[in-house]
Amino acid sequence: ALTWPTGTYGLPRAKVGCPVTVNSTVWATGWRFEDTEDYKNSNNNSKSPSFHLDTEVGIDVNRTFCIKTKDIIPEEAGMWPQGRYCIYKKGDCPKGLKEGYVFWDDENYKNINDQGGTLPDGKYDKDTSIYYCCSTDGDKFKPIALPLISPFYLMPFNTSECQRVQGAIATEEYIAFDSEDNNNQNARNGSYPFGPGGRNHRVYYCYYEGCLYTYSLDSDEQILFISPKFFNDGFPSEQKCTWRFVAREKESKVHITFLETHIREGDSISIRNGWSSGSVVGKIDPINPFDPNGYASQNNFLLVEFNSKSSLTPGIHHPKGFRGIFKIISNEVPQGPKWPNGTYGLPRPRAGCPPRSDDIFWETGWRFQDTEDDKPSNKVSESFHMDATVDKNYLNKSFCIATQDKGTEWPKGNEGNMLRATALFSLCKRKFYVCFSSQTACHYTMSETPQEFMSPFYRSGDGYPNSQLCTWRFLVQEKNPKSQQILIKFPEFNLRKDGDGDVVRIYGGWDEKAKLLAEFNGDHPPPTKGVAADSSVVYVVFKSDSQTRSKGFRGVFLNQTYNAASVPTRPITIPTRPIPVKTNETSGNKSVVQASVITILSILLFIHGFYLARKGSQSARSGKHGVPTAIIVLVVIAILIGMAVSIYCIRRKRLRQRIKRMTNSGLLAQGKDRESYHYSDLEEYEFTGETPNLFPPS
Repeated sequence: ALTWPTGTYGLPRAKVGCPVTVNSTVWATGWRFEDTEDYKNSNNNSKSPSFHLDTEVGIDVNRTFCIKTKDIIPEEAGMWPQGRYCIYKKGDCPKGLKEGYVFWDDENYKNINDQGGTLPDGKYDKDTSIYYCCSTDGDKFKPIALPLISPFYLMPFNTSECQRVQGAIATEEYIAFDSEDNNNQNARNGSYPFGPGGRNHRVYYCYYEGCLYTYSLDSDEQILFISPKFFNDGFPSEQKCTWRFVAREKESKVHITFLETHIREGDSISIRNGWSSGSVVGKIDPINPFDPNGYASQNNFLLVEFNSKSSLTPGIHHPKGFRGIFKIISNEVPQGPKWPNGTYGLPRPRAGCPPRSDDIFWETGWRFQDTEDDKPSNKVSESFHMDATVDKNYLNKSFCIATQDKGTEWPKGNEGNMLRATALFSLCKRKFYVCFSSQTACHYTMSETPQEFMSPFYRSGDGYPNSQLCTWRFLVQEKNPKSQQILIKFPEFNLRKDGDGDVVRIYGGWDEKAKLLAEFNGDHPPPTKGVAADSSVVYVVFKSDSQTRSKGFRGVFLNQTYNAASVPTRPITIPTRPIPVKTNETSGNKSVVQASVITILSILLFIHGFYLARKGSQSARSGKHGVPTAIIVLVVIAILIGMAVSIYCIRRKRLRQRIKRMTNSGLLAQGKDRESYHYSDLEEYEFTGETPNLFPPS
């Protein structure tokens, strides 16, 4: 599904924003601040460890919403499918969904509840009532079809188990509200999400992300691939996910090796040749274990499908899933970077040590540390990828140790200042922090299905790092004649302005050697209509300089029907900064100064003549000589006036010349370069705070 169902309704807003759509849906947004229990700092608001909601949970709770306020799709074309889930009510509930509400008895003393924007139906005063629409008569384990371009939320009905969605993995999350303690009036009625009840409501949410994964390689490196939730709750039952592995050259072969598989009866992993379907290369299930030698394709595509049919047994965890290694078999593939020489160690991530190679062999180890028991305070960061257990009283760390002295030299890193007088033992006299940097590759590949992509740390709001290089490769199946076309859009684009070095470039091919289609920066953002390509592969590169960071961008990869007219005939390029036009500014300034000097001299001569005349008459009468104070003051004032006039004239002259240069450079930008588009030729991008239409009505 590429369009959201019919009706007006709301969804919980994710950190990344409201869902991106390909129809004319525009999500309005709103927020509700709830003042929860304050008594004696006993507030017990909390949230789940995994939390993707755009919601602040502290001593109070501030929730945000995505509200669909217009219904432009015929009812028969997009009804909500049967299942067991809830959404927010806005107007009448969509057909087949039942109404209900939840009432929060918020803080009574000095209540500061507040709200803004567009909200779900409800009552928002010193307490909070929110209405819901729920599908109650379907099967949670029968996947429903919903748009998967970007992540989104539903709320589970009747149990915390999430409704299955085709091609998506759901993560269960919650918010626990500490409501008013005195004479609590919390209530719920009708059909509502699972969780609310009693003096303190707990509301459950389901966060959905697509699970069609694509991997491609440019060198002899190896990539680790892992099934969703391998290190957490395990792969959910009644779920199917797909991995597509791609090599550039048709003569190349894809090779995958499974490191471990953990599946139960009813689960299966199938490996096939081809883009979407083909001959079977292998099959893995509880009876047929994986081949330790791996699986190789007959061409440059290999498809892996993981289908979980095992029943959910109470008290038994889901199977973990699998993890494996992807590489390319080819005589022409270039050599990728290798781990440097020496014997050394790295913190072991949950995904395991780096893949073994001919030069580096990794051994593992662990260390259990019994830390302070009196008022223990061991902590970890909210984002934590280490293979370590951290408890308030102890911690257990694991390591990856390179034991063979082979490989290349270590590259140079940061050469910042260091306090050389600091001894290690001084750090151990009190609590201290150990910082680890989790390095994740930012080279992504997406194929076939429309998907969202974004700059690093866009969801967290921290902004992209300095000196960053990230790439995205988008693929559709190559056909003759052409029937599919890649379209790249940017619903949100926030790079630093003022002509800095942060830039996004789009190429019509496998890498940067291909034809440049477009380039954008903070001063020259992408057009709202996007950039269409003529090739079956598009390569997007994002580079940031060493200056301060900005929020970044949120893009969408779309697979549309091929339309040759939508492909730019010339690259969309960033206009170069105009070379200053040589003018007679210096001579102009000289003339202004000369005029000012002449004015001042004239004033001084006038005053001097006036003074001599006065002096002669006074001398004749009194016989005294001297310079009156008033005359000196007049001379000083005249000089100051002359200087002010000079400065004013110079600035006026420079302003006229600057305007003239800007006008000339604008004419040059329109008429000089006919080999590329400049941004005066394109529709300007405007960010309104709402998700814009990806396909505006014609």
